[in-house]
Amino acid sequence: MTMKCFLWNVQWATAASQRGRRIITRIADAQADVICLTETTTGILPATAQTITSGPDYGYPHNGSRRKVALWSASGWEAVDEVGAPHLPPGRHPKAVQPATPTPIT
Repeated sequence: MTMKCFLWNVQWATAASQRGRRIITRIADAQADVICLTETTTGILPATAQTITSGPDYGYPHNGSRRKVALWSASGWEAVDEVGAPHLPPGRHPKAVQPATPTPIT
């Protein structure tokens, strides 16, 4: 089975900005199975499937919509951990597992 992954540091682009709208278009055009965005804001990833994010406390002041890491899957996630290991810095290490039998979320 082939999986198409998409990774991008979007440098805090917002969905309402011109750059954010271009990013949203490129994400849609990629038709990826899994997307990982870093330095992102809420609203950039498609709402058509499950998104998990790192916690909001990543050591810098922000307005609440910023996340260091966001993961999106067309098949959803299992075993979601938005915190990560306690010895790692907070707000940077979400992890999850794709379901053994992926069922696309529509």
